[in-house]
Amino acid sequence: MIAWLLAVVPLPPVAPQQWVAFVQVPIVVFFLICYIGKVLIDTLVYDHYQP
Repeated sequence: MIAWLLAVVPLPPVAPQQWVAFVQVPIVVFFLICYIGKVLIDTLVYDHYQP
């Protein structure tokens, strides 16, 4: 849901630098993949057997 919100939030108007619009989606995808990886590692490597 956070990735969807970041992807659809309108960007503030930038003067002649419209490159921000081309960078927004890859950054959102990168952070989404990092978050999914962290969740998987925390889930699969969690120590279930504590003495």
